[in-house]
Amino acid sequence: MSKRNGKIELLRFVFCICIVLFHVNIALYNGNFVFNDIFSFFKRGNIGVEFFYLVSGYLLAKSAFKEKPNPLPLGSETISFMKRKLLALFSPHTVSFILTFVSVIILKGIHGFDIVSSFIKALPDYLFLNKIGISRFAVNRVEWYICCMLICMLFIYPLCRKYKKTFTNIVAPLIAIFILGYLFHKYESIENVKIWDGLVYKCMLRAAAELCLGVTAYSITDRLCRLNV
Repeated sequence: MSKRNGKIELLRFVFCICIVLFHVNIALYNGNFVFNDIFSFFKRGNIGVEFFYLVSGYLLAKSAFKEKPNPLPLGSETISFMKRKLLALFSPHTVSFILTFVSVIILKGIHGFDIVSSFIKALPDYLFLNKIGISRFAVNRVEWYICCMLICMLFIYPLCRKYKKTFTNIVAPLIAIFILGYLFHKYESIENVKIWDGLVYKCMLRAAAELCLGVTAYSITDRLCRLNV
């Protein structure tokens, strides 16, 4: 069994709660500040997404830098890396998808053949493809960040694995700087997952930039650890 970092797990729990409160605030108060700003963190709870992207990028780089006794070809190794990610998500994602789909069908009063049609249209959501532009029937909208994370990892991992220090020290920080600069210049914010930015959703760019920041963070911490030694 893989060892888990207790501090990281605690932070994951805290930021999960922040994200939940953020969505509760949207559902109950339309995303506004509550009770004279006392609980304003509800409005900023989506900052938890940034934490998850940074940690995911860090762990991606850590995995890419591992020396493997019998290395596979880069394509096969990338598939193996993504397979592990998907398997870890498969069970909870499937349960969540089924429960949410049934709830949506009941709440919208969908009957007969329309249920089958809706299920087919919802398949992109189940396959983590809901943020590449082909989603026809949104089921679990809050999983958008997982879709963006997996798609971006599919590009970032092989680059990080093949070029290692060049990617983590130069390419990744440049990608992060330019994408975040572009988003802030054009939108003045990295928020809003519904905006289509020409070829991709805005949130896909957000994921790519922050995963690259996590990759860069791994390079920095690795250097600091070596200095301490």
